Amino acid sequence: QLAQRLYGVVCHAAPTARDAVDGAQIVVLATNSPTPVIDARWLEPDAYVTTLGPKQQGLSEFGRDLPAAAALGPRIPAIGSWSSPCRCHPQ
Repeated sequence: QLAQRLYGVVCHAAPTARDAVDGAQIVVLATNSPTPVIDARWLEPDAYVTTLGPKQQGLSEFGRDLPAAAALGPRIPAIGSWSSPCRCHPQ
């Protein structure tokens, strides 16, 4: 409701992490999980992924498969047609 009131977007919680990243061009991992919450195979080929959660040796919200699958350097999609893991859509 806050996102809709402040920014004009409607957000819906996804039932699973896989559903959250399905088709997303932008993925933000913002958890406190010490174990991976997504699998790199679930991501779109040109998805932009950033992480905010724990990054300690042996503890991370993403697995080793994510950096291994990443392209070097930023590839940011056009903002005109983005979708996010929380499924926010401008009204």
